[in-house]
Amino acid sequence: MAAPRTTHRTALLQALVAQQRWIDDHGGSCAGYVARYGAASDPDHYGHGGEAIYAADRTQLERLQAAYDRACERMPRGAR
Repeated sequence: MAAPRTTHRTALLQALVAQQRWIDDHGGSCAGYVARYGAASDPDHYGHGGEAIYAADRTQLERLQAAYDRACERMPRGAR
């Protein structure tokens, strides 16, 4: 049975990869998100637009990356 931290680290890595795939599949950049979801400044578009969606998705990616980095730092040196 794997140590709990290893399992947690693996789950974080899977979530990190999934989030990056999500971003790539939905435009890959702010401009790509705007092309897909519309711009906040577009009067015919409802909502905050692709800019806000991209910012939220990137924030989640950064949070996952930070959590993964912390989990790796807590691992014993030989287990990394």
